[in-house]
Amino acid sequence: MRFDQGREGAVADGIREALDRAVALAFLLTAGLVVAGHLGLAGSGLSWSLAIREPVLVERLAAIAAWDLGSAF
Repeated sequence: MRFDQGREGAVADGIREALDRAVALAFLLTAGLVVAGHLGLAGSGLSWSLAIREPVLVERLAAIAAWDLGSAF
């Protein structure tokens, strides 16, 4: 049984949308893991209060995460 053209287009659009969502989810998951890894490597003494008091630390972690994500994708 063959679909009509409208249904074929709808199925193709649905597949494309699902693929876009999967790629976005993979990107966000990777970003979260990279940031969590850098926070974990920063040491057990790092707390959010330290990150808030030291904006340079936040900038540094963001720059490292951006480089890691840029090299991964």
